[in-house]
Amino acid sequence: MSRRRLTVPAVSRRRLVVPAASLLVLIAALVMPAFAPHDPAVPVTAPFAPPGPQAVLGGDELGRDVLSRFMTGGALLTATCLVLAVAVTVLAAFAGVVAAVRRRLGALIAIVCNVFILLPPLLGMLVLLVAFPDLGLVGFGVVALLFGVPYSVPVFAAAADGIRRSGYVEVAVNNGESTWGLVWREIVPSLWRTFFEQLGIRFVASVHMVSTAAFLGLTGALGDGNWASSARASVGAGMALNPWSAVAPVCGIAAVTVAVRSAVTLRPGGGFSGGATRPDCSAGPASPGAGPGGVRVSGLLLTTPDGVERRYALDARPGTVTLLTGPSGSGKTLLLEALVGHVEPGVSATDDGMTVAGAHPLALRGRRLRAFRRSRVTLVGQDAGLALPGTVRVGHLLRAPVAAGAAVRLGVPAAALSRRAGELSGGERRRV
Repeated sequence: MSRRRLTVPAVSRRRLVVPAASLLVLIAALVMPAFAPHDPAVPVTAPFAPPGPQAVLGGDELGRDVLSRFMTGGALLTATCLVLAVAVTVLAAFAGVVAAVRRRLGALIAIVCNVFILLPPLLGMLVLLVAFPDLGLVGFGVVALLFGVPYSVPVFAAAADGIRRSGYVEVAVNNGESTWGLVWREIVPSLWRTFFEQLGIRFVASVHMVSTAAFLGLTGALGDGNWASSARASVGAGMALNPWSAVAPVCGIAAVTVAVRSAVTLRPGGGFSGGATRPDCSAGPASPGAGPGGVRVSGLLLTTPDGVERRYALDARPGTVTLLTGPSGSGKTLLLEALVGHVEPGVSATDDGMTVAGAHPLALRGRRLRAFRRSRVTLVGQDAGLALPGTVRVGHLLRAPVAAGAAVRLGVPAAALSRRAGELSGGERRRV
């Protein structure tokens, strides 16, 4: 039997080892209190004693074991910063996607974010925690949301805007997807890379905020044994007598900060890349006459932002296939989008009598328009491959058990069933 040696590329090893090591650092910070050799509140040696048999890293200002204080001082601080980072990132992602999908609401969100961005975060934290010292961990949460979310919202909004203009989101809109469906099912899953990048940034910001507050003694919610408080107590003479009393907690703060930042920065590649351009959807429905009434267009006038007017007249009977032809720029896309009730921003529409499957698409709004798109019409883009969701595997899209057979007949390799749309070639995406 022959054997082959598989070599993992250096970059791949790095992308696996660094996040794994970072995760171990975080786990260690959370579980180390259970393995502390001494009670961190009980003196075991002389104040600021050098390292010795009783205390491997020496003593602090009261003679307590520095090693035990180090092992127990990071759990609550790390957990608090993780919770704050997740909360801020999730809220910022939601607000950013909504701002990209709904422009009027997005303008209001931008104004609110700009107001808080102009305020100094440290000053806001000092005012809030000094004025309300009993808020404890809740105060950290309020400060983190007020001064963290506004910085991340524009990042998510910019990333979501590129995805919003992509093919599969446009198909979802024209198929009657609601705003919340667009946010949670179509756009948010494609923002995972941006999410983890912002999560790392928000964790670092949370560590800075919480450590600063604890170092300044603004709150006792984390106890006096956290790393920042231990470092404060050792500043001055303590550093000269026993440097470990200050170095150990500072190294702990630096370790968890670098661990999280490294874990989210050196992530495995892949995923959706924002900024895709919207395809030209000039291919109409396969059967525009589906349902009662077919398609009748009479006196439809569409005026583009540059003042060009296009008039349309069309009669597609039920049960027939109608081919719409014309040179590029002649307005095929404008007409087909109007048939599903979609008019691009800046385009004005005047309709004297257009019906699609017995309905008047340009007169429908909100829930009625979405219901019409879901049940009566379908718009397939010119490049259908761009309409495939970037986060769903091909096998799920083809609905196994017929997926394997369908893929083979269409010329798609069976191995492609486990891939996502972005991992296929252009021809394979079109076949899927």
